[in-house]
Amino acid sequence: MDSDSPMAAYKKRIALGQLQPDDYQMTVVDQLQNLYNKLDSYEPPSGAVNWISKVVYLKYRIMLI
Repeated sequence: MDSDSPMAAYKKRIALGQLQPDDYQMTVVDQLQNLYNKLDSYEPPSGAVNWISKVVYLKYRIMLI
């Protein structure tokens, strides 16, 4: 699991005592983790028509660094 992922951040805060375990929060964090995984492995379609997708993808990747 990526150290910057939603699940890692949630578990870290629980371990530090900043949050208490909560079933509903875990459900939400799990959904965020699934979205994070999909975005992290996203590859934009190839082709000249998709240049906007590539720009958005690169901007997103830079924001994660």
